[in-house]
Amino acid sequence: CFSSSRAPPAKPVDPKDPAVVAVKAWFETDLDAKYNNTNEVVHFCDAQRQVVSGYNYIFTMLVRSTYGNDTVEWLLHQSKIYERPAWDTSDGPKYEVTRDEVPVFEDADLKLPEEVTRYIETQLAASAESVETSEVVEHYEQRVEVEHVTMNAKEGSLTNDVEIVTAHRVFGRFVVGATKRDMDVSFVTKEDGSFVFFDSVDLGVSEFTGGGGEDGGILPYRKDVKLLTMKTSLFGIFLVGVLTCCILLVHFFRKRQKKSKEDWYIEQLTDIDEL
Repeated sequence: CFSSSRAPPAKPVDPKDPAVVAVKAWFETDLDAKYNNTNEVVHFCDAQRQVVSGYNYIFTMLVRSTYGNDTVEWLLHQSKIYERPAWDTSDGPKYEVTRDEVPVFEDADLKLPEEVTRYIETQLAASAESVETSEVVEHYEQRVEVEHVTMNAKEGSLTNDVEIVTAHRVFGRFVVGATKRDMDVSFVTKEDGSFVFFDSVDLGVSEFTGGGGEDGGILPYRKDVKLLTMKTSLFGIFLVGVLTCCILLVHFFRKRQKKSKEDWYIEQLTDIDEL
């Protein structure tokens, strides 16, 4: 059996414990096969182990999934993974997922608190000179309740403590140096307001900003693109004009040729009448 009503409550376990590392690696491989993408447990919000006939590993973790088109998403998982005891040599897998829940994303306020904005900018600035938030386009949250059960040995009673963990997903535009870049940001907060994880994906330049030039700070590359677009548009208009003229000329000559034939037939009929 995977659990028992008489089993002691789960206890915290270090995510660096070799047994936990092995379960984590197996779980990642299981997700890869199940969803046909690449999955990595990037953060343990909570890790517990319960002694049963074997072990129950109870994890609250953030999984980073990467798809074939390089799209990335971060999802909170609340999972229970059963490990068979070493003495059980019967056929069957060593591990089994007995529960894997992914809370739904909920819309969150686009106006981030000042401390959250400052935290994101500080984390992004780790690899840049300066970062400033320009616009928050999307903000989603996943919330989970992490339960800790402790046993009072003297009284023989159980105490439940519940902690709220929130995973945030923010898509926004940030001014990084001389460019405005689209960023996909993931971070995790605890109930006390502390930040425990951060990750981001740079989606590329959305706009060039201040460069001190006479064009209001648009970089030369940006100016070249605009000039090229203008030239292409003018050339396209010229080609359309030439094509229109050709069509009109063909129509004119066909009409004239038709008229010439009609005049010739009239002239022949006139000659016959005279005879």
